[in-house]
Amino acid sequence: MNLTWWNRNPEFKKYLWLELTNQRLLVLFTAIIGIILCVIASYSGAEGEQIFSVLSKVSLLGYFFLTIIWGSKLVSESIITEINDKTWDWQKMSSLTPLQLMVGKLFGSSIYTWLGSLLCLFCYFGSSFFMENAEKELRFGLVIVVIGLLSHSLALMWSLWVVGKNVVKKKLKANFFIFFIVLFISTYLMFNSFSTNLSTLNVRWYHIDFKFLNFFIFVLFYFYVWSLVGLYRKFRHEMQFRNSSKVWIAFLFSCLLFKIGLLIHFDLISIIEKALLILISASFLGVFFFYFLFFTETKNLIQIRKVTNTMQSKKYLNLDYEAPLWLVTFGFALFFLLITGIFSFFVPVNQLVTEKITKDYSTLGLCFGAIICLVRDFMFVIWFILQNKSPKSEGLALTILILFYTVIAYLLFSVTGSSLVLAFIMPFMAIKSWIFILPGLIQISILFFMLKSFSLFSKN
Repeated sequence: MNLTWWNRNPEFKKYLWLELTNQRLLVLFTAIIGIILCVIASYSGAEGEQIFSVLSKVSLLGYFFLTIIWGSKLVSESIITEINDKTWDWQKMSSLTPLQLMVGKLFGSSIYTWLGSLLCLFCYFGSSFFMENAEKELRFGLVIVVIGLLSHSLALMWSLWVVGKNVVKKKLKANFFIFFIVLFISTYLMFNSFSTNLSTLNVRWYHIDFKFLNFFIFVLFYFYVWSLVGLYRKFRHEMQFRNSSKVWIAFLFSCLLFKIGLLIHFDLISIIEKALLILISASFLGVFFFYFLFFTETKNLIQIRKVTNTMQSKKYLNLDYEAPLWLVTFGFALFFLLITGIFSFFVPVNQLVTEKITKDYSTLGLCFGAIICLVRDFMFVIWFILQNKSPKSEGLALTILILFYTVIAYLLFSVTGSSLVLAFIMPFMAIKSWIFILPGLIQISILFFMLKSFSLFSKN
């Protein structure tokens, strides 16, 4: 009995049988080899390097179509198709493990396009050896390989997010075109970046100098590994396994450590100022991921009551599994905002990099104002979702907050002509005066009494 890993994965083996038929393989390899031969024949009279240059570009175009467009589409539709065919629940109740299901959907559904992409990559790397900037072309080849892997991972994660948002159990669509447009624009910008002198720049990370291309490959691979971890957790959730929030916290701290590597090489500031910059970075990181998860993850009354009941029962260790990730990130953001404010208050900073910001703004006031904004937005969105009980309530709440921070703030500033008025909407705009934080505290108090009607702390 052959005990290779693909034979031990029934889901992957299923896609091998479905995708790699003799007829499909014949069409794929005939088309790719035919195009390559046509390109060689068209430039047979040209110089050798010109032929290899054109051949590498055609190979890149083929890889882009097969992997990033077609492959990502197949991966994103792998679960959507199962749900629409009413076979997804059967798969989740089978003996397949979350890892087997993830590998099967991620690599099995796109195995056909990957075979064609491997031929394109072989042609690209082969022609790159005979070009003038061979080293740069080879590194760029590694970049597009990791981008292809990352695009498939993000496409599958997008698909799982669509599944999680399907609260009314209607027929799903992958909505792949939105994903493709974003991916196409980012890839186009990347190609233009590498066509300039950007590829000759050096990046210093933890006092180690990297070529930009090498560092970019490392960054892509770093986030690709974390995307696989996130996918595995998503599949565990779909198959009714409990996930620990420790992995998410580890991701947040790893992102912070990554940013620290880019900050510590500044030689013009002191250690204390570097420490404050790191705390500010951690605060921004927490706030960003909180808002991202808050408007993408599911929120409901049962979920919130589980957390509150666990706290009332003083079973704090169970919060590791009961608390949703947006709530964990909320605590992460509040913690670092509080530490940043206290640190900046007790530690003298004379020549901070953010001197222009702190010239008119108290760092402690900024942090506590941001905490008030964070708590107020958190309470408002929870109240709005529980009050409306509609699948579209999250989107409406986000729209209201965007209008609140942009249109209403702009109108108030235009009418009054004073930036002090903005503190009533954004308490972190309080300029050298703590009195402007008072409206935010009043808003939080009102929202607290509005939330009490939902009995969030009730055990019934």
